[in-house]
Amino acid sequence: MKLKSTDIHILKILLSNNQITLDEIKNIYDETDKNIKSSLNRLNSFLDKFNYGKIMKENDMYFFHLQDNIKLNKATALPFFISPEERINYLLFLLSFEKKINTIEIAKYLNITRNTLASDIKILKNKISVENLTLKSVPWKGIYLDGNYKDIYIFSIKNMIKFLVDKESNKFIYKLYDNIINPALKEYYRRFISKDLDEEFSKLSIDILKHFNLEMDLYGVNTLKAIFIYLYQNNNNMDFKNSEIFFETYKKAKELYFDVYNSLISSELLVNKVFILENIEFLILSIITLQKKYLALEIQENTPIILRDIEKIFNIKFKLKEKIEFINILNVLNFNFHYEIHNYHKTPKNRLKFPDFLIEILKELTQKYNYKILKQDFYVLAHFLYDIIFIAHINNLKNKKILIFDYSNNNWVGNNIKNKLTNFFNFKNVDVLSSHMVNFFDCKIFSEYEFIISSSYSDDLNTLIRFCNIDEEKILILDYLDYFEVSSLINKLIFYKYLKLE
Repeated sequence: MKLKSTDIHILKILLSNNQITLDEIKNIYDETDKNIKSSLNRLNSFLDKFNYGKIMKENDMYFFHLQDNIKLNKATALPFFISPEERINYLLFLLSFEKKINTIEIAKYLNITRNTLASDIKILKNKISVENLTLKSVPWKGIYLDGNYKDIYIFSIKNMIKFLVDKESNKFIYKLYDNIINPALKEYYRRFISKDLDEEFSKLSIDILKHFNLEMDLYGVNTLKAIFIYLYQNNNNMDFKNSEIFFETYKKAKELYFDVYNSLISSELLVNKVFILENIEFLILSIITLQKKYLALEIQENTPIILRDIEKIFNIKFKLKEKIEFINILNVLNFNFHYEIHNYHKTPKNRLKFPDFLIEILKELTQKYNYKILKQDFYVLAHFLYDIIFIAHINNLKNKKILIFDYSNNNWVGNNIKNKLTNFFNFKNVDVLSSHMVNFFDCKIFSEYEFIISSSYSDDLNTLIRFCNIDEEKILILDYLDYFEVSSLINKLIFYKYLKLE
């Protein structure tokens, strides 16, 4: 039985979440109900066949039940089980290492026809075209990766990073992936990089990041590790050693380059690492990139237009550090999209601190400026941006005169909200007025306030707005949630009333 690409994504979603509904699966991986249910059925048959476990459903929740003492055996997942999508992943990885495909050998190994492989090659060509690369057929020799040396290097490094990040992001998922979904990948990797060498490169990557006080996240560690693998594999065949290609790109960063160079050499971290020392520029320029110093130089010279648009929409001014972080996040998320590195965890909607339309604005802007981002990754971007917007505007709101127009008995709603605004967010000018007492007050009282928060909507409020000629832009009607979650109220004040965004 051959799993489809959708099945593999659904399996990863199930493995990443204790339990999940059909709608939550759709929110992570954009598929129809019918296709998801078909995938679940195929997965169940596949898992049952090898006695790995089963997919259970209880009260609209799906979850993966793993058999006790399971021993994954890659012998049960011979190459003919590999899905079309995973065949492409395998071929991309092969090109990253060898820069060529022997079509006869590969068709035989993957147990597919030459016609099927030809179809895969077409998909492969389309994928690598975005890297300015193509495939060139050489009679009796095979198919070769064709393009300039720099693009081939970048393509190879990115594919290795994808493999390494996927491998380490979730150990159990990868173990299942390694043994069931695509055992060919690890088998191929081990032909070139032994377990000991893999661990040595990981340790060296971490030591270098520590030396430069850089973040030790999956991307940082595996970027350096991918470079070590590439240099080790291509040590005797480096077509552009010490190439000016790099300095052309990084010509503004020559001072940074030599600072990193001197620090690396004096650290003695590369002692006996001849294959790295002979090609040290590859490592140095990656460290500069991870330091974000070159990105800082670029942004200082010319702020990206997407940042200017965001500043205008949300009436904020990014600090340089925030600009760097935002663009860096965008670049990582863009990489995730092109190399299909998914976040398979569901997003707890009830815990989101930002309004939904913030996601929609980011979708419009990223599409406008040709950033490709996976559906789930917009939440990462939105969280980062929300904090900047919140900090930029909360101080302005603290000093606004706010009236809470309360319909509750003994003003418990208004007083509850006032206490939270005052104690948690240090609001200074919040008053509570009972709706039952409104006839005892002059209409002029409402003109003193910049925002009027009502604990309910009623005909009385509508009459009051008309009678006292109150600007409706001032009025904010609460949801029941706002009685208890003051952060929801703050969001509405910032986005709907202060910034007037809907």
